[in-house]
Amino acid sequence: MQRDPREWLEFHLSRPGFRIHPLSIAVAVDSNRLPAEPHGDPVDRIIIATARHLDAVVVTADTKILAYADAGHVRALDAKT
Repeated sequence: MQRDPREWLEFHLSRPGFRIHPLSIAVAVDSNRLPAEPHGDPVDRIIIATARHLDAVVVTADTKILAYADAGHVRALDAKT
């Protein structure tokens, strides 16, 4: 059985280093101006643009984001390793 999304968010947001970052106009615009060939999914593009704005690392199992990171466009760690 999957955990309720609210419970999942509350659990992770109670841990050090986790926070929700509001979507800014700059990130929304930049998500459509990413270099090279970024992810086609709009939400993943917002995640990438947010990470670039915050100089943050994306922890993901998404192979397209990991490939984009391998090309040097965003920092990412494979969540499966």
